[in-house]
Amino acid sequence: MSSMKNLNTIKTVNSVTLLGKIAREPEQKTITSGRKLSVFSLQTQSDDKYVSSEFHNIVAWDELADITRVCKLSDVVYIEGSIKTRNFVNKKNIKVFKTEIIAHKIIVLSSEKSTDMASDEEKTFFTASKSDFYTSS
Repeated sequence: MSSMKNLNTIKTVNSVTLLGKIAREPEQKTITSGRKLSVFSLQTQSDDKYVSSEFHNIVAWDELADITRVCKLSDVVYIEGSIKTRNFVNKKNIKVFKTEIIAHKIIVLSSEKSTDMASDEEKTFFTASKSDFYTSS
């Protein structure tokens, strides 16, 4: 019984890190409360050529939704976030479960649009080089 008690006191983590290509261009919206929302799909693939790609539903709010304005299909994006599963009843009265990644951080690693932004400060905020994430041994 004491081991079960110890399991209940363990802290848990809901953290996701993804590096992939945009598979569906971001769709920006402003909801009735005035908050900005952007949803898009990110494709990731393992090093195993026999394993198919994974497609992740990404949700970005407020300032992160603004960042996705510079994104287009096939851009490489780094995302940190958490997993959220929600459910709803669709128009056919069927209960649907949808798993999404709620973005906490987005860095656009490659985008033609990002070079057209107004200032160097904004470019630095929206872009980073791969060397920022990989170190040589």
